[in-house]
Amino acid sequence: MLTTILAAVIIFILSQYFLKFILEPMKELKQAISRVSFSLSYYANIYCNINVASKEDIIRMSREFRELASSLISQVDSIPLFDAFRGLFQMPDKMTIHNSTPDLIGLSNTTSHVPSETIEKRVNNIKELLNVKG
Repeated sequence: MLTTILAAVIIFILSQYFLKFILEPMKELKQAISRVSFSLSYYANIYCNINVASKEDIIRMSREFRELASSLISQVDSIPLFDAFRGLFQMPDKMTIHNSTPDLIGLSNTTSHVPSETIEKRVNNIKELLNVKG
C-alpha cells in the first residue's frame, strides 16, 4: 500500500512539473509566435510605408517588435528540455527562434533610410524561421 501511495505522489509531482515548467511555457511561446504573425500583418502598413507613417505609429511598431524579440528569447530559454518536447507542439528549434530575433529587432529599428528590400528580406526571414503567415 505504501508503494502505491508513493507511486501516486511521484506521478502527481512529475505531472505537475510537466504542466508548470513545460506545457504552460510552451503554450505561452506558441502564443508569442502567433503574436509575431499578427504584428507582421498589423504593422505592414507602417513598415512598408515608413516614409509616410506617423511618428507615433512608428514608435508603437518599434516597441512591439522589440518586445516580441525579447519575449521569444526569454521564453524559449526558460523552458527546460525545450528541444526534447518541441516536436509535440510543432515548434521551431531553439536556434531557429533565436535566429529570428535579429530581424525582429531590425524591424523595430526601421527608419526611412532602410531600403525596402532590406525590410522585405527581414519580414520574409521571420516568416520562414517561425513558420508564420503574417
